Amino acid sequence: MLTEIMLYSLWCDVYILNGVNERNHYRIHGWRKGSQVMKRPNILLNSIFLLFILALTGCQPQATISQIQSLPVNQPVGNKNGWQIFTCSENINDLLAEGDVLWEATEGGVVRWEPKTNITWKYTTLDGLASNDVSCLFKDDVGNFWFGTDRGLSRYDGSVWCTFTTEDGLAVNKITSIAQDKEGNLWVAYDWELPPDGDVGYSSGVCRYDGVNWQTFTRKDGLVSDYAYTIFCDIQGNTWFGTDIGLSKYDGSTWHTFTTEDGLPSNHVSAISQDKQGNIWIGSGNGVSRYDGNNWHTFGESDGLGNNVVADIAVDSQGRLWFSHGHYGISRYDGKSWQNFTKNDGLPTDYVVEITPDYNGNIWFSIYKRESTNFLHTTGIGYYDGKFWQSYPYSGGLTSNTISAIAVDETGNIWCGLGSGFGGEGAWYYNGADWHTFTTGDGLPSNYVYDIIPDKRGKLWFNFGSTISQYDGSHWISITASGGSIDGYISAFSRDSEGNLWLVNDTEVAWYDGINWHTLMGIDDLPRKDIKLVTHDIRGNVWLVDEKNGLWQFDGTGWHSIDWQMISPLPKNATVSIDSIASDNKGNVWIGTSVDPHTRTSPRAYTYDLRWFDGKTWNITYFNGRVNSIFQDNDGNLWFCKGSGLTRYNGTIWRTFIPKDEIAYGGVRAIAESDGIYWIATTGGISRFDSKSRE
Repeated sequence: MLTEIMLYSLWCDVYILNGVNERNHYRIHGWRKGSQVMKRPNILLNSIFLLFILALTGCQPQATISQIQSLPVNQPVGNKNGWQIFTCSENINDLLAEGDVLWEATEGGVVRWEPKTNITWKYTTLDGLASNDVSCLFKDDVGNFWFGTDRGLSRYDGSVWCTFTTEDGLAVNKITSIAQDKEGNLWVAYDWELPPDGDVGYSSGVCRYDGVNWQTFTRKDGLVSDYAYTIFCDIQGNTWFGTDIGLSKYDGSTWHTFTTEDGLPSNHVSAISQDKQGNIWIGSGNGVSRYDGNNWHTFGESDGLGNNVVADIAVDSQGRLWFSHGHYGISRYDGKSWQNFTKNDGLPTDYVVEITPDYNGNIWFSIYKRESTNFLHTTGIGYYDGKFWQSYPYSGGLTSNTISAIAVDETGNIWCGLGSGFGGEGAWYYNGADWHTFTTGDGLPSNYVYDIIPDKRGKLWFNFGSTISQYDGSHWISITASGGSIDGYISAFSRDSEGNLWLVNDTEVAWYDGINWHTLMGIDDLPRKDIKLVTHDIRGNVWLVDEKNGLWQFDGTGWHSIDWQMISPLPKNATVSIDSIASDNKGNVWIGTSVDPHTRTSPRAYTYDLRWFDGKTWNITYFNGRVNSIFQDNDGNLWFCKGSGLTRYNGTIWRTFIPKDEIAYGGVRAIAESDGIYWIATTGGISRFDSKSRE
């Protein structure tokens, strides 16, 4: 039932309160947070971070937790066939309070937290979850938990996991919203997908599950748009769909569409809820509107609304409506008057995203802070008991699932770099019990770590882009090559099979023998100056790859252009990329390549292969994913880090480890090994593999 498809979310999120069921559970559902990526053009709030609201209950003050404590959510989980996963569970996409338990849908799995005991459980792909990137969660009327991920919909009945994908009837595997109607049918909405043969994103409407079959509804059936942000099921039995071009209502047989022509403040509907009088409320970027079944009435800033940008709507136990405004705070409406709240009024922060009330009427919400102009980071869970605000800061782990580099030092500590296209989050190390971090405030030249490579003595070298640094246990020391400062961007940095380090920057090609740095030659002596990859084989040859994907060999006498395509000529008009290069301890040179044939029938159908040169001839094998890097362990096994898994070659047998059962989902960036234990850096967290307990 599990379909392995690599999908990537491109859009930001808005979270919607999905209503109140018969047991007064407030649920929030919406589209998935796009992992620090802005929305597509022409979508509401394209440049605004839509954050969650704080809802105040009318209950008597009754705090279930008497003091502030930290929330440990990022410890390793699972031990399946020797595998463990470290993920960041701080980026919350959805919350659900169930009795004394708080459930969190995060980008690092599902977290179950008991606030009274401060005990957490984490569920990941090792337990049966379709993917660790969870966008929404829902509990149905028979007690099953449903989790929408970027690789399908998972159901958990308390003991058994089951996943539904396109093979079972879903139109798309990327789920963003879940709801249940009065008849017990489950509804799901989808995020945009990028097809494998094109660049234009698409969505496929919504889907209804009656317990046996899945049925898809699209514009052809009456849905106003195939991209529904949120689903809401009202108490009358209607199902509402907020989309990018209007609002749709389905009563079980007939579709009806509302737009600005009918009274909506905007056609981009970001939130839907229902008050205790049965009125439907919708939020947009141009205020909120109330629908009494006949007419729409719009409220804006001039009426008392704190801001016209409305990200979410919730209803508390006294029937008051709460509206979040991104980073502009929240507004409350009691049916007669408006009241606005910001950090100055007691909120822990103006950046609050997900929210859920518990059985006692207390409010739980996630707390965010702004790291940069286009990146928000969750820092903990907030709580309101009707009188006091409290916050429970996160502790104990990674702050991102995007791992840029990884290595093991001479004492066994695990070091990694965290970062994405929006910047880095420093250098981190794990001592077997706790995570620690270093940033520019601690002496790093930059917060983005491109590479971490051990030398012959086990000392780690950190590439920060224009500086190479080491950590001596108390200070960060910037290293110079050839007795002078490193000049400009470091375009290539690697370790060869003999443990020597190689570096190419704006001025030279340099290498480190474990004691001293040496200059091989200046940049003007290279065949090209735009070098992106470097390695050195045991025969003494230096290999370079330029930005035009030319392969060059220096044999001590001069540079030679290598025709690496001779073994498998490319199709006409095809473009090719050399993505990785490495040499092994037998003298073979390996390169991973990507080929885009640019055919009319399949304009973006990439193929991937692995080619190696044994000193005389070129050989080739075809892979099912891009080879990001190549690593040789202490036993001589070769590991190929791919965009869709990890492959090991022991000289005879090829073995692939796939995200479904073993490693964390996401592209594999790098791998490190110490005494048979492998640490794998991915874009979905860190995986630890103990080969001695597996084989």
